[in-house]
Amino acid sequence: MKKISFYFISILMILICFFIYLIFFRHIKSSEILIDNFSKITVDSLNPVVGKGYSLRKIKIKGYINDSILIRGFYGYPIYLSGKVDKEFNTEYYGSFPSIINIEPYKATSGKIKITHIIK
Repeated sequence: MKKISFYFISILMILICFFIYLIFFRHIKSSEILIDNFSKITVDSLNPVVGKGYSLRKIKIKGYINDSILIRGFYGYPIYLSGKVDKEFNTEYYGSFPSIINIEPYKATSGKIKITHIIK
């Protein structure tokens, strides 16, 4: 009987800690953009919630473009992509400023890409 109650209390403590972690320390914001018009610059911004902890900034890009696009505001230098794209970029992020990315058509005129922008 003591063994069963020990296991029950242990599992209950683990679940309580997990829910506390989800409520107070795990905060995710994301946006998804579908671009099929390459005649203008697209800007995406995610504003962090003040007082919440963040550690990761990520963009996922999937699709096809006929020529080059340029993504600014991620690593501190521009990212050039062209053709069939299935990429993911990660960097550290601590929530002290909004996460902003600019997608410039550069030489691309047609195509279709989906961009997922995440901070967590």
